[in-house]
Amino acid sequence: MVAKKVAKKRASKKRVVKTRSTKKSAVRKTARKSAAKTTQSTTRQPAAGESLVLEMEQATAKARIQLARAHEKEVALRKKAVEKLQTQFAKIMEKQKTLKGKKIAAIEKAAEKSTQGARNQAVRAREALRELNTRIKALRDELKDAKLTHKVAGVAHSKFLAVEKSLEKFEREWMKKSAPRKKVRRRTRRSPASTTAITETTVSSEQKATTETPDNA
Repeated sequence: MVAKKVAKKRASKKRVVKTRSTKKSAVRKTARKSAAKTTQSTTRQPAAGESLVLEMEQATAKARIQLARAHEKEVALRKKAVEKLQTQFAKIMEKQKTLKGKKIAAIEKAAEKSTQGARNQAVRAREALRELNTRIKALRDELKDAKLTHKVAGVAHSKFLAVEKSLEKFEREWMKKSAPRKKVRRRTRRSPASTTAITETTVSSEQKATTETPDNA
């Protein structure tokens, strides 16, 4: 009985192993098929009458149009960011003037009254102005970085426009060079000397003909 039970357990283990191996092989086959399909879709062969070069040129032209719009959008966004920071900086500088006035007034009041409340007010005015100056410094650095970023975006846009202009000029010149040329037939003009020689030979042949005619008669 014990031997039969052991044999059954071994048979069941073999079945489990076989089913696992078959599942793994099926998964591998599916993965291979999907990879093959992906490769085929990536490296698509051109059909009759199609040109992959023409498709790529059209895609490149479309991408360059999108890139031009992206450059314009980037410059506009950077400019808007600079203007926003400039507005904030102008407001905070006005606030600095106000706090400076409050600080001077608090110091003068503390000097006149010499009370604890006046001295505390002067300390608070100094502390508020100190915190504001820290914010001003951070905002000035941020504005400086924003201006630099806007300048870099403008230079990149100008470079792109220059490249596009040069490319258009090259395309026009290339079209002119590669265009089929029409053959022009030039009419050769005879020189006066050759015309005179032809006239003289014609006249001499006519005279000869007139002199020979009576003899034959």
